[in-house]
Amino acid sequence: MTDPRQAALSQTIPAMRVPMDGAVTDPRRAALGRISATRIPVDGAVVDVRPTVPADRDEICELHLRCSATTRYHRYHSGLRQPTASMLHHMTDRGKGVYLAVHEPEGPLVGLCGLAFTEEPCTVELGLLVADDWQGRGIGRAVCVLLLRSARSAGFERVTAHLVAENRRAVAFVSRLRATATDRSDPRVISMVFALNAYDEELV
Repeated sequence: MTDPRQAALSQTIPAMRVPMDGAVTDPRRAALGRISATRIPVDGAVVDVRPTVPADRDEICELHLRCSATTRYHRYHSGLRQPTASMLHHMTDRGKGVYLAVHEPEGPLVGLCGLAFTEEPCTVELGLLVADDWQGRGIGRAVCVLLLRSARSAGFERVTAHLVAENRRAVAFVSRLRATATDRSDPRVISMVFALNAYDEELV
C-alpha cells in the first residue's frame, strides 16, 4: 500500500528539478565539467568514481531498481522507480551538470551523485543516491566532499540540497558538512545550502 504521506508529498514536490538547458558556456560550468575520475577508500572497500557517460544509462536504471522504495523516495520525493528518459539525459549530459558514477572496480554501480546546473549562475544543486547495502560506508561523504571541493574550485558560490524533512539521517549528514537550512516554504521539505566560500581546506 502507498504511504499517504508519500502520496501527498509527491503531489506538491516535483520529482526532479530540471537543470538549465544550453551548452556549457559559463567558465564555471566548463571548469566543473572537467572533473576527473578517481579512486577512493570507503569502509571495507575501494570504489571508483568517474563522470557518467551516455553508455551508463542502463546501469543507472538498474541501480535505481536495486534501491528500496524508501531510498528512491528520499532521493526524488516521490514514488519514482526508474529515471525517465529526460532524467537519464540530464544525468549523463555535461551541459546539464556533473554526475559521478560510483562502483567497485569492474563492478556494477553502487551510487550516483551529482551537481545539476540551476537558473542561478553561481549555484548548483546536489543529488545523491546510494544503494541500500552500501549506505553507511562513507560513500556519500567522500563523493559529496569531492563535489563540494570541485564546485568551489570551479568558482561556484553555493550548493543547494532539498531533503524530505522526515529523512533525519540525511539532514544530519549534510549538517555535518556545514550546510545550513534556509527558509522553509513547505514544512515537509528542508532546503539546505552549502556556502562554499566559508569552507576551509581541512574539510573540502
